[in-house]
Amino acid sequence: MTDLDALKVLGTRLREMPPEALRALVASMSWSDMETVEAALALTSSPWSGAVDAARARWHEGRLDYQHLPCLACRKHETWRETGPCTCSEPDHSWEVWLFVAGRGTGKTLTGATWALDKALAWPGSVGAVVAPTHGDLRRITVEGPSGLVSVIPAELIVPTPSGRAWNEAASAVELRNGSVIRTLSAEHPDRIRGENLSWLWADELAAWNRLLAAWEIVEFALRIGEPQALITTTPRPIALLRDLIAEHTSVVTSASTTDNPHLASRARKRLLRRYAGTRVGRQELEGEILDEVEGALTTLALIDAARSPMGGPADRIVVGVDPSGGRAEIGIVVVARVGEDLWILEDATIRGTPAGWGNAAVAAARRHEADRIAAERNYGGDMVEHVIRTAPGGKGIAVNMVTATRGKLLRAEFLASMYEQGRVHHIQVMPELEDQLITFVNGAGQPSPDRLDALVWAAHDLMTYEPGYQPDLSSHPVSLTRAAPSVVT
Repeated sequence: MTDLDALKVLGTRLREMPPEALRALVASMSWSDMETVEAALALTSSPWSGAVDAARARWHEGRLDYQHLPCLACRKHETWRETGPCTCSEPDHSWEVWLFVAGRGTGKTLTGATWALDKALAWPGSVGAVVAPTHGDLRRITVEGPSGLVSVIPAELIVPTPSGRAWNEAASAVELRNGSVIRTLSAEHPDRIRGENLSWLWADELAAWNRLLAAWEIVEFALRIGEPQALITTTPRPIALLRDLIAEHTSVVTSASTTDNPHLASRARKRLLRRYAGTRVGRQELEGEILDEVEGALTTLALIDAARSPMGGPADRIVVGVDPSGGRAEIGIVVVARVGEDLWILEDATIRGTPAGWGNAAVAAARRHEADRIAAERNYGGDMVEHVIRTAPGGKGIAVNMVTATRGKLLRAEFLASMYEQGRVHHIQVMPELEDQLITFVNGAGQPSPDRLDALVWAAHDLMTYEPGYQPDLSSHPVSLTRAAPSVVT
């Protein structure tokens, strides 16, 4: 028997193995053994070969230049948008981490889903994972979204659940007929990733992961089968981990702009460019740039990251800050708790909407967190602001502090900046929009009023200065405010 014949026999036997047995075999293999298995399987056909070929053909024919695998040989990933895909006769795809850091609507999810499918098909019996920021993101975007796993994997390649679903949500997995398993996990519960033995990983929207450092550390320990690889698809933020990963010599980077995707609806493209072109938000969210922090801003992302933690005990008080500034579509709504001398930001519930809409959202946030009261700015709207809160469903019975600002925005927040420097402000989850305002807003720079930041200031100031039965003298405080005692309607 020739070596070729032996490989064909091996491939046939492998394809006949039960999935669990095949996974156990692959998990115990060295990298060279896995290469032999790959060669053997390539010489044999399976009942699903046609579906596999069709799935790969659809992706390879339809992908954009920047969606091709990066190559270490030509380093074209470094100037991807100018040079297009690799044309090397022997491409080098031995990178450890591929960072697809790009603007919104560039096809990051589709790239991740098809790459995950390719990895699962290339190594029958292997185990990989998809990690999204939250379980909701996992369901809505990464797995069952229009460009998610279920949409790109042909149904005939999937082992369905007893109910006929492609995604076994209870087992947190999508299982393929070749024995490969795609684990589906969320970064909000990093301990659930502990103990996994993975050959590859797709980390979606890494910059929005809650408990980022803890989750990534566990993920790295889980990548330990063969010569594992990770694909990170994310809209950029100036976080240290992202910069560190980009700097690694075993990492490759792809960048893309929203306008690079010809499949994006022209109306959507025009609307986004009209609103954000030339702005800092546009450079980050559309162009996919990782921006530096702004000198003189309220705080830094390093300080925010250093103080991230769950609640440090039962809350002494909880306040919802509301910034209903006039003429703006976005209304800042931020929920803050006080434990001892520290603050914990529980939620950024900011919305765009009518007075009735933001009133409902503010009251709902107060009820959801069992807040003691709502602190709202009266500068725009006056008594109308309190009326909107009172008439919202559930608004009766909630204490409301109406706050009047008398000094500049940055001065109002100076005390909060000091608390960040002292490590006394904690974020229990990643809140990208709020955090971007905190690290970029500089007074007098001609920027739009930071609605989320202002809402945070109202809540934080209320928590740090007001006690029931006490009317503080705020005249000499860095945050100069005037207000009455909270009013309650029963």
